[in-house]
Amino acid sequence: MIWFDLDTPKSVLFFKPIIEKLKKRDSDIIITAREADNYKEVVDLLKLYDFEFINRGTFGGNNLKDKLEASIHRQKELMELISTKHITKLVCLSSVDAVRVAFGLGIPIYNFY
Repeated sequence: MIWFDLDTPKSVLFFKPIIEKLKKRDSDIIITAREADNYKEVVDLLKLYDFEFINRGTFGGNNLKDKLEASIHRQKELMELISTKHITKLVCLSSVDAVRVAFGLGIPIYNFY
């Protein structure tokens, strides 16, 4: 199973063609995202493109400490979810949280910058 963590609108747009091709080939994929009251663009795009996804974590807001707490919480939520799946690789666009979780679980990482 290929895991895509799409945590920004640009990551959804960047990986959209790849995900669509994989879906046509019946590849087994899982998409995770994040959302907050003032950060819905990612989820809106995923719904627009009819991509099934699992929402884990929030954005954290403007305060650095709040961002850190949100990141720590998201990593724990992702770890609990992903450790129950048979993930063969993580594909993401600089997702710090997903990379940390994949590394800790021994999942190969394909990280784009």
